[in-house]
Amino acid sequence: MLVSPLTACGDGDPAAATAPSGAPPAASPTLPAAQPKTEAAVRTAAQDEFDAYAAGEYGEAWDLWTAAGQRMISRADYEKLHELCPSATGLRFTIEKVRVSGDTATVRVSRSIAVFSYKFLYEQGQWRFVPDKAAAADYRYARKAGVAKLAARSKAEGLCTG
Repeated sequence: MLVSPLTACGDGDPAAATAPSGAPPAASPTLPAAQPKTEAAVRTAAQDEFDAYAAGEYGEAWDLWTAAGQRMISRADYEKLHELCPSATGLRFTIEKVRVSGDTATVRVSRSIAVFSYKFLYEQGQWRFVPDKAAAADYRYARKAGVAKLAARSKAEGLCTG
C-alpha cells in the first residue's frame, strides 16, 4: 500500500478533523521501513523467507511473498498443503549468491546437497519472494482440484516427508 505524504501527516484524515481538541490522534497502521535495493537487503529478506520455511512456519513464509504470489494460493491453503504433505523441516537454506538488477533479484541457495535459484521482487518498499513456475502450476492445480488432491499427488510423487 502506498501512503500519500499528505495522509501520513494527517491531512485529509476525517478522524483527525473530528477529534476533540487535546484528544490523542487516531492510531494508524505502521508500515515497515523501506528496504534498500541492495544485495544485503535481499540477503536478509531471503534468509527470513527460507528460515521461516525451514522451521515449518509456512504462514510466516507466505507472508513474505509478492502480492501476485499470495493470489496464487491463500495463506490457509498453503498451510493446509504443508500439513497434508509435510516438507523437510530443520534443514537450513544457505544463501550462496545474490544478484540484484533494479527491482528484481536472483538468490541461489543450497539445502543439503541440492542447489536452487529463486526470484525476489522489490514491491512496495520490500523485497518479496516470487514462487517459481512449478509452484505456480501446483497452485493452479490446487485451485481447480483442491489442496487435498495436490497433497495426495505430491505424496504419490514422493515429495512429502510424512
